[in-house]
Amino acid sequence: MINDALKTIFNQENGGGVFFITPDQGINVTSRTYTRNDKGTYGFGMNGIDFYAGSASARYPVTFSGAFPGPNYRTNMLLTDTGGRGADTSLNAIGLFGAMGSNTGFSVGADRQQQYNFVGAYLGLLSSDAGALVIQPVRGEAIASVITIDNKTNDATYYPPDLPSPIVRTIPVIGHVDGANNSKFRSDLYMYNPSTTTRTVTLQMKAWDSADNQTLSFTMLPQEARVIPDVMFRLFGRSGLARLRYQSTGDANGVRVTSRTYSIDENGGTYGFLMPPLNNFQSASSGDSLEILGVTGGKQYRTNVGLVELTAFPTGTTTVGARIDIIDNTGKQIDTFTVNVPVAGGMQLNDIFHSRGLGDGPTAALIRITPLGGLVGAYATSNDNGTNDPTYLAANLGARQ
Repeated sequence: MINDALKTIFNQENGGGVFFITPDQGINVTSRTYTRNDKGTYGFGMNGIDFYAGSASARYPVTFSGAFPGPNYRTNMLLTDTGGRGADTSLNAIGLFGAMGSNTGFSVGADRQQQYNFVGAYLGLLSSDAGALVIQPVRGEAIASVITIDNKTNDATYYPPDLPSPIVRTIPVIGHVDGANNSKFRSDLYMYNPSTTTRTVTLQMKAWDSADNQTLSFTMLPQEARVIPDVMFRLFGRSGLARLRYQSTGDANGVRVTSRTYSIDENGGTYGFLMPPLNNFQSASSGDSLEILGVTGGKQYRTNVGLVELTAFPTGTTTVGARIDIIDNTGKQIDTFTVNVPVAGGMQLNDIFHSRGLGDGPTAALIRITPLGGLVGAYATSNDNGTNDPTYLAANLGARQ
C-alpha cells in the first residue's frame, strides 16, 4: 500500500488527475480517495480500469443507472481520453418518465482527464430529480466515471458503467439492518431500461440465512429509469441481509441494475458504498480462487468479508465450504481457515482481523477465497470506526496456484 500516492510518488502537494499504470507483468491494483472530519475518514474505492476494454466509443455508449440518486446529492463526471486525439461526448439524463433536462456535450483533450462538477445543473435538472445518465462519445474514445456526493456529509460514491445483463446477474447483498457503532445500513436500487421497447424485469430476493425468498416482476417502459430507496424494506417488506438476482426480457443488453448500501447518521446524511452486480470474473468454483485487494489494518478500520453462494435455489446440500487465506504486506500467509457458506445464501465475517486474533491487522493484506464446492461470490468492506463509512472492495478471479 502506498499512502497519499500523489504526494509520495510524484511529490505533488495538491492536485488531481489520473494514474496510468504500466506493469512489466500482470498485476491487480485498486485505490481509495478520501477526506477527513473530526470523526474519521470517508471516501470511495476505485479499481484499476483496463485502458482499452473500459473505454466508451460512438458505437458503445455507457450508462450509469445510479448517477442521480435524488434530493441532497450532487453528481460529478470524469472523462479520460484513451484514443490520443481527444473526445467529445453527448450526455442525456433519464428519469421515471424518460428523458430529463436537455442534451449536453462535454469534451476532454488528447491524453488528458477532465472533471465536470454538478453535472445535473449543466443538464438543467432539478435538485430533486432522480435517474440515470447515458454518456455517448461522438468523437474519439474515453473512459467515463461518475461520482455522486451526499450534500449533508460530503461522502462520495464512485460508479463505473453499468453491466449489460444478457444473463441472470447477482447483487451479493442488499440490506435493512442496524450494525456496529450505531450504524443503520440500508440499500437503494437503481434500474434503467436503455431499450426503445418495454421490458419486464424480474427481481428475486433470497435471505442470506434462511429459506425466505420473494420474486417480483414488473414492467419498465422504454427509456425509463427508476430508483427504489431502501429496497429490502420498501419493496420486499423485509429486514436483514439478502442476495438479489435479476433478469430482464428483450435483447442481450437487458435492464441495467446497480445498488448503493449506506449508513444513515443522526442528521439524515449517508455514508455508503457502491454494491454492483457481480461480473463474469467475480465468482469462483472448486479449483479457482477469488482475491480481494485493498484491505488495510489499523485501529481506525474494521474489515468485513461477505461470501455468497450463487445457486438459484436451495438444494439438498445445505452448505458449501470455502477456504480463506490472509496474506500480509510481506507476502506471508498469516491465517488460513475454512467456513461454510449457505447454499443460495450468504454470510459475513465481521471485523475479520480481531475475530481471527490478528489484532489490528497488517498494514495491507490480500484475502484469498477458495471455494471447496458450489459457485461462490465474495467482497469485503473496509469500515471507518469513527464515521461508519464503508468502502467496497471487489473480489476478482486470481491466477491458478
